[in-house]
Amino acid sequence: TLHFHAGERKAARKQKLKEKQREAQAKKAGKAPATRPAVDDDDSDDDRDYDASKLVRAEKLAAKPKLKGKRKRERDALLAKQDRSGFEFDAKDDRFRGLLDGDDRFGVDTSAPEFKKTAGMSAVLEEQSKRRRAKRDDAAAQAAAAEKRDAEDDAPAVGDLAASVRAKLAKRKQKKKARK
Repeated sequence: TLHFHAGERKAARKQKLKEKQREAQAKKAGKAPATRPAVDDDDSDDDRDYDASKLVRAEKLAAKPKLKGKRKRERDALLAKQDRSGFEFDAKDDRFRGLLDGDDRFGVDTSAPEFKKTAGMSAVLEEQSKRRRAKRDDAAAQAAAAEKRDAEDDAPAVGDLAASVRAKLAKRKQKKKARK
């Protein structure tokens, strides 16, 4: 039982009436009634359609190895229909740079209810964490190199300071000896 609003109900009745009139005219003319092909969402002929819910369902079913009967046939049919090769993630593609390099404008919120954990999304998250780790390691290496350079730059200054202190101590000793 479908529930329609008043306007939708009226439009549906008009549509049915028009279809009946077309069929009646076709019968009078002796032709077969012209029917529109039924649109079936599950059995789409267009292989390029992207349906995330079907991908998620196929991956969940693929993870279950021991299925029997109808569920097994359903899984096999879904896996046969899903052409995942057209939706492969390529981390080298520059179009994903903002997402993968950690740009704050393009983040993946895994806690959002719309988030679906698929093989492609797992690959995105994995590549993102790899790049962030590499960026963090590079920053740490650069900081260590900068500290080493600063330490090397400070080393002569420390040596000069030590020499200066030694010279002052030597002068003090000479003054004490001169007083005695």
